[in-house]
Amino acid sequence: MKKFLDDEAFHAELTNLFLSEGMRALTVGSIAARLRCSRRRLYELAQTKEELFCQVTQRHFDTALAAGDAVLEHAQGDLAEILTQYLWVGAKAGAQLSTPFLEDLEAFPEAKKIFDNYQNLRVAHAQGLIEQGIRQGIFVPCHTLLVIEALRSAGQRLRHPDFLTQAGLTMDQAFEEFYRIFLGGLLAQRPAGAAKEQQTRRQPAKARQQVQ
Repeated sequence: MKKFLDDEAFHAELTNLFLSEGMRALTVGSIAARLRCSRRRLYELAQTKEELFCQVTQRHFDTALAAGDAVLEHAQGDLAEILTQYLWVGAKAGAQLSTPFLEDLEAFPEAKKIFDNYQNLRVAHAQGLIEQGIRQGIFVPCHTLLVIEALRSAGQRLRHPDFLTQAGLTMDQAFEEFYRIFLGGLLAQRPAGAAKEQQTRRQPAKARQQVQ
């Protein structure tokens, strides 16, 4: 059968198919029919649809990591803006992930590991920005490990289909809301008389112990 799509277009359509429909409802035959290619072309990439699914998952998250790296490489402005842009890259990547894809990803250990690795790498980069921002006085003093663990834990929970269904949100909506609160805080306004107490609370635990 003639190859109707060049490699770049073929991989793009294969990625879009899995991201929008997941893996379980598809067979190698149905994938070949949808992409207008031979089964042989698919088997040249992987021996099973599960392996294809993992390849697509890796490709998608590698693209998202590259987009985040580009933000850091060409960063301009203060660290708060850079961190915001970096976090939004992740939310944008999540916007392409359908519920069937997320369900299959959580159910398939190999693909889930790819997602875990992707989130861990993004959290590590965010940690560097946060630590640098604290040193420069842009971000409030805080225990960085606590902040990073909150980011990591939220990332793992917000991607779960059951949670998204319960919240009535898509994955990108959930991350956008979380990042808005994470970056801006919950308090609509702060009492003027609480400034000194607030500053004390902003000090990392070790710093407070030294003062005491």
